[in-house]
Amino acid sequence: MAGKILSAAPVLIEPGEGHVERHDIGFDESDKNLFQVEDARLRADALRHSILPRLHLVMNEAIAGIRNIYGVDVLEDSIVTYWPHFRTRREADLTHLYDSAFVGIGGRRVKEKWFGVARKDGKPVQILPFRFGMELTVEGLSLLFDNHWLKGLTDASYEKYLDFHLEFEGLTHRICYFSGLFPELPVGKGARAISPFREHYLDMKAEKYFANRFFSVSVQSYPVSEEDINQLIWALSFFFPVYDSYIQISKGEPVRFLDLLTRQLNIRPVHGDARI
Repeated sequence: MAGKILSAAPVLIEPGEGHVERHDIGFDESDKNLFQVEDARLRADALRHSILPRLHLVMNEAIAGIRNIYGVDVLEDSIVTYWPHFRTRREADLTHLYDSAFVGIGGRRVKEKWFGVARKDGKPVQILPFRFGMELTVEGLSLLFDNHWLKGLTDASYEKYLDFHLEFEGLTHRICYFSGLFPELPVGKGARAISPFREHYLDMKAEKYFANRFFSVSVQSYPVSEEDINQLIWALSFFFPVYDSYIQISKGEPVRFLDLLTRQLNIRPVHGDARI
Protein backbone atom coordinates (compact mmCIF):
# COMPACT_ATOMS: atom_id res chain seq x y z
CA MET A 1 0.00 0.00 0.00
CA ALA A 2 1.37 3.41 -0.93
CA GLY A 3 1.94 6.10 1.68
CA LYS A 4 -1.11 7.94 2.94
CA ILE A 5 -2.42 11.04 1.20
CA LEU A 6 -3.32 13.56 3.88
CA SER A 7 -5.14 16.84 4.23
CA ALA A 8 -4.68 17.64 7.92
CA ALA A 9 -2.29 20.24 9.31
CA PRO A 10 1.42 19.32 9.21
CA VAL A 11 3.05 17.47 12.10
CA LEU A 12 6.54 18.84 12.59
CA ILE A 13 9.59 17.14 14.02
CA GLU A 14 11.57 18.51 16.90
CA PRO A 15 14.45 20.76 15.80
CA GLY A 16 17.08 18.73 17.63
CA GLU A 17 19.53 19.97 20.21
CA GLY A 18 19.15 23.63 21.11
CA HIS A 19 16.34 25.92 20.00
CA VAL A 20 16.18 28.70 17.45
CA GLU A 21 13.39 30.87 16.11
CA ARG A 22 12.58 31.25 12.41
CA HIS A 23 13.90 34.82 12.29
CA ASP A 24 17.27 33.57 13.57
CA ILE A 25 17.81 31.37 10.53
CA GLY A 26 20.81 32.26 8.40
CA PHE A 27 24.50 31.43 8.18
CA ASP A 28 27.37 33.92 8.17
CA GLU A 29 31.16 34.12 8.30
CA SER A 30 31.24 32.99 11.94
CA ASP A 31 29.53 29.75 10.87
CA LYS A 32 31.96 29.37 7.99
CA ASN A 33 34.85 29.69 10.43
CA LEU A 34 33.65 26.65 12.38
CA PHE A 35 34.91 24.49 9.52
CA GLN A 36 38.39 25.90 10.12
CA VAL A 37 38.61 24.64 13.72
CA GLU A 38 41.53 22.20 13.76
CA ASP A 39 40.53 20.15 16.80
CA ALA A 40 38.19 17.38 15.61
CA ARG A 41 36.08 17.20 18.77
CA LEU A 42 35.73 20.97 19.10
CA ARG A 43 34.69 21.28 15.46
CA ALA A 44 32.15 18.44 15.74
CA ASP A 45 30.66 19.89 18.93
CA ALA A 46 30.44 23.37 17.39
CA LEU A 47 28.68 22.07 14.29
CA ARG A 48 26.37 19.92 16.36
CA HIS A 49 25.28 22.64 18.78
CA SER A 50 25.40 25.70 16.54
CA ILE A 51 24.63 24.56 12.97
CA LEU A 52 22.39 21.51 13.35
CA PRO A 53 19.55 23.19 15.30
CA ARG A 54 19.12 25.71 12.48
CA LEU A 55 19.31 23.04 9.78
CA HIS A 56 16.74 20.97 11.69
CA LEU A 57 14.36 23.93 11.75
CA VAL A 58 14.82 24.49 8.03
CA MET A 59 14.09 20.80 7.42
CA ASN A 60 10.94 21.11 9.53
CA GLU A 61 9.69 23.76 7.12
CA ALA A 62 10.60 21.66 4.09
CA ILE A 63 8.71 18.64 5.49
CA ALA A 64 5.67 20.82 6.22
CA GLY A 65 5.86 22.28 2.71
CA ILE A 66 6.03 18.82 1.14
CA ARG A 67 2.93 17.81 3.06
CA ASN A 68 1.06 20.93 1.97
CA ILE A 69 2.00 20.48 -1.70
CA TYR A 70 1.69 16.72 -2.12
CA GLY A 71 -0.50 15.62 0.80
CA VAL A 72 2.21 13.14 1.82
CA ASP A 73 3.29 12.43 5.40
CA VAL A 74 7.04 12.29 4.86
CA LEU A 75 7.69 10.78 8.29
CA GLU A 76 5.47 7.78 7.63
CA ASP A 77 8.29 6.13 5.68
CA SER A 78 11.26 8.38 6.49
CA ILE A 79 13.24 9.63 9.45
CA VAL A 80 15.31 12.75 9.89
CA THR A 81 18.96 11.92 9.41
CA TYR A 82 21.90 14.19 10.14
CA TRP A 83 25.58 14.61 10.78
CA PRO A 84 27.73 15.23 12.78
CA HIS A 85 26.24 12.28 14.64
CA PHE A 86 28.46 10.60 17.21
CA ARG A 87 28.39 9.30 20.77
CA THR A 88 28.96 12.18 23.17
CA ARG A 89 30.47 9.87 25.80
CA ARG A 90 32.69 7.79 23.58
CA GLU A 91 35.89 6.68 25.27
CA ALA A 92 38.17 7.15 22.28
CA ASP A 93 38.98 10.63 21.07
CA LEU A 94 37.04 11.81 18.05
CA THR A 95 39.49 12.07 15.15
CA HIS A 96 37.22 12.65 12.14
CA LEU A 97 37.30 16.27 10.93
CA TYR A 98 33.77 16.90 9.67
CA ASP A 99 33.87 19.03 6.53
CA SER A 100 30.10 19.51 6.46
CA ALA A 101 26.91 19.49 8.51
CA PHE A 102 23.81 17.85 7.06
CA VAL A 103 20.13 17.43 7.94
CA GLY A 104 17.78 15.55 5.66
CA ILE A 105 15.45 12.61 5.29
CA GLY A 106 16.14 8.93 4.71
CA GLY A 107 14.22 5.67 4.91
CA ARG A 108 13.08 4.45 8.33
CA ARG A 109 15.56 2.04 9.88
CA VAL A 110 13.21 -0.88 10.39
CA LYS A 111 12.87 -4.49 9.25
CA GLU A 112 9.88 -5.98 7.43
CA LYS A 113 9.28 -2.85 5.36
CA TRP A 114 11.74 -2.66 2.48
CA PHE A 115 10.58 -5.64 0.42
CA GLY A 116 11.52 -4.12 -2.94
CA VAL A 117 15.27 -4.41 -2.36
CA ALA A 118 17.61 -7.08 -0.98
CA ARG A 119 20.97 -7.34 0.74
CA LYS A 120 23.91 -9.26 -0.66
CA ASP A 121 24.18 -11.31 2.53
CA GLY A 122 20.51 -12.30 2.45
CA LYS A 123 19.61 -10.54 5.69
CA PRO A 124 16.51 -8.30 5.86
CA VAL A 125 17.06 -4.75 4.61
CA GLN A 126 16.91 -2.32 7.52
CA ILE A 127 18.81 0.72 6.22
CA LEU A 128 18.37 2.23 2.77
CA PRO A 129 21.36 3.67 0.84
CA PHE A 130 19.94 7.12 0.09
CA ARG A 131 19.21 10.40 1.90
CA PHE A 132 18.11 13.83 0.77
CA GLY A 133 18.58 17.15 2.50
CA MET A 134 20.62 20.30 3.09
CA GLU A 135 24.37 20.39 3.57
CA LEU A 136 26.43 23.29 4.94
CA THR A 137 30.14 23.40 4.11
CA VAL A 138 32.88 26.00 4.13
CA GLU A 139 31.54 27.09 0.72
CA GLY A 140 27.92 27.58 1.81
CA LEU A 141 24.53 25.86 1.82
CA SER A 142 23.30 23.44 -0.84
CA LEU A 143 21.14 20.38 -1.49
CA LEU A 144 22.45 16.82 -1.60
CA PHE A 145 20.69 13.64 -2.71
CA ASP A 146 23.18 10.94 -1.75
CA ASN A 147 21.95 7.58 -2.97
CA HIS A 148 24.91 5.21 -2.64
CA TRP A 149 26.36 5.85 0.80
CA LEU A 150 25.78 2.19 1.72
CA LYS A 151 26.91 -0.52 -0.67
CA GLY A 152 25.40 -3.68 0.83
CA LEU A 153 22.41 -4.10 -1.49
CA THR A 154 22.38 -6.45 -4.47
CA ASP A 155 23.13 -5.13 -7.94
CA ALA A 156 19.54 -5.90 -8.94
CA SER A 157 18.32 -3.64 -6.12
CA TYR A 158 20.45 -0.67 -7.20
CA GLU A 159 19.40 -1.23 -10.80
CA LYS A 160 15.77 -0.65 -9.83
CA TYR A 161 16.62 2.95 -8.91
CA LEU A 162 18.38 3.44 -12.26
CA ASP A 163 15.42 1.87 -14.08
CA PHE A 164 13.22 4.57 -12.58
CA HIS A 165 15.42 7.25 -14.15
CA LEU A 166 15.36 5.42 -17.45
CA GLU A 167 11.57 5.22 -17.43
CA PHE A 168 11.08 8.89 -16.55
CA GLU A 169 14.25 10.32 -18.08
CA GLY A 170 12.65 13.42 -19.61
CA LEU A 171 10.68 14.36 -16.51
CA THR A 172 13.54 13.81 -14.06
CA HIS A 173 15.74 15.92 -16.34
CA ARG A 174 13.17 18.74 -16.16
CA ILE A 175 12.94 18.42 -12.38
CA CYS A 176 16.72 18.72 -12.14
CA TYR A 177 16.55 21.88 -14.25
CA PHE A 178 13.79 23.50 -12.18
CA SER A 179 15.22 22.53 -8.79
CA GLY A 180 18.81 23.49 -9.63
CA LEU A 181 20.24 20.00 -9.10
CA PHE A 182 22.55 18.05 -11.35
CA PRO A 183 23.33 14.31 -11.33
CA GLU A 184 26.73 12.74 -10.93
CA LEU A 185 26.96 10.96 -14.27
CA PRO A 186 30.26 9.16 -14.88
CA VAL A 187 31.82 8.93 -18.31
CA GLY A 188 32.14 5.24 -19.21
CA LYS A 189 32.44 2.96 -22.20
CA GLY A 190 29.00 3.76 -23.57
CA ALA A 191 28.52 7.38 -22.56
CA ARG A 192 30.47 10.57 -23.12
CA ALA A 193 30.35 13.85 -21.24
CA ILE A 194 27.60 15.25 -23.47
CA SER A 195 25.58 12.05 -23.86
CA PRO A 196 21.85 12.05 -22.99
CA PHE A 197 20.90 10.98 -19.48
CA ARG A 198 19.57 7.70 -20.84
CA GLU A 199 22.94 6.65 -22.25
CA HIS A 200 24.61 7.45 -18.95
CA TYR A 201 22.13 5.34 -16.97
CA LEU A 202 22.41 2.43 -19.38
CA ASP A 203 26.20 2.66 -19.12
CA MET A 204 26.01 2.79 -15.31
CA LYS A 205 23.92 -0.40 -15.29
CA ALA A 206 26.35 -2.13 -17.62
CA GLU A 207 29.36 -1.06 -15.56
CA LYS A 208 27.64 -1.73 -12.20
CA TYR A 209 28.30 1.86 -11.16
CA PHE A 210 25.50 2.89 -8.82
CA ALA A 211 26.70 6.17 -7.23
CA ASN A 212 24.01 8.30 -8.87
CA ARG A 213 24.12 11.32 -6.56
CA PHE A 214 22.60 14.75 -7.15
CA PHE A 215 24.13 18.09 -6.12
CA SER A 216 23.07 21.74 -6.23
CA VAL A 217 24.29 23.42 -9.40
CA SER A 218 25.32 26.45 -7.32
CA VAL A 219 26.02 26.74 -3.61
CA GLN A 220 24.39 29.56 -1.63
CA SER A 221 27.55 31.28 -0.41
CA TYR A 222 28.01 33.18 2.86
CA PRO A 223 26.21 35.08 4.14
CA VAL A 224 23.29 32.68 3.55
CA SER A 225 20.14 34.76 3.89
CA GLU A 226 16.55 33.81 4.68
CA GLU A 227 15.71 34.30 1.01
CA ASP A 228 18.50 31.88 0.02
CA ILE A 229 17.11 29.31 2.46
CA ASN A 230 13.57 29.75 1.12
CA GLN A 231 14.89 29.07 -2.39
CA LEU A 232 16.47 25.81 -1.22
CA ILE A 233 13.33 24.74 0.66
CA TRP A 234 11.37 25.27 -2.56
CA ALA A 235 13.96 23.35 -4.61
CA LEU A 236 13.97 20.46 -2.13
CA SER A 237 10.17 20.27 -2.28
CA PHE A 238 10.26 20.36 -6.08
CA PHE A 239 12.70 17.41 -6.23
CA PHE A 240 10.82 15.40 -3.58
CA PRO A 241 8.92 13.19 -6.11
CA VAL A 242 12.27 11.65 -7.11
CA TYR A 243 13.13 10.84 -3.49
CA ASP A 244 9.62 9.50 -2.93
CA SER A 245 9.98 7.21 -5.93
CA TYR A 246 13.08 5.67 -4.36
CA ILE A 247 11.05 5.08 -1.19
CA GLN A 248 8.21 3.38 -3.08
CA ILE A 249 10.65 1.22 -5.05
CA SER A 250 12.30 0.17 -1.79
CA LYS A 251 8.90 -0.82 -0.39
CA GLY A 252 8.19 -2.92 -3.46
CA GLU A 253 5.29 -0.70 -4.47
CA PRO A 254 4.51 1.20 -7.69
CA VAL A 255 5.92 4.71 -7.83
CA ARG A 256 3.45 7.61 -7.63
CA PHE A 257 5.76 9.95 -9.50
CA LEU A 258 3.25 11.23 -12.05
CA ASP A 259 0.56 11.71 -9.41
CA LEU A 260 2.90 13.82 -7.26
CA LEU A 261 3.92 15.91 -10.27
CA THR A 262 0.25 16.63 -10.93
CA ARG A 263 -0.19 17.80 -7.35
CA GLN A 264 2.95 19.91 -7.69
CA LEU A 265 1.62 21.73 -10.74
CA ASN A 266 -1.57 22.59 -8.87
CA ILE A 267 0.36 24.41 -6.09
CA ARG A 268 3.08 26.58 -7.57
CA PRO A 269 4.93 28.93 -5.20
CA VAL A 270 4.83 32.64 -5.85
CA HIS A 271 8.42 33.38 -6.79
CA GLY A 272 10.39 35.93 -8.73
CA ASP A 273 12.38 33.12 -10.28
CA ALA A 274 12.41 32.82 -14.06
CA ARG A 275 12.76 29.02 -13.79
CA ILE A 276 9.11 28.66 -12.75
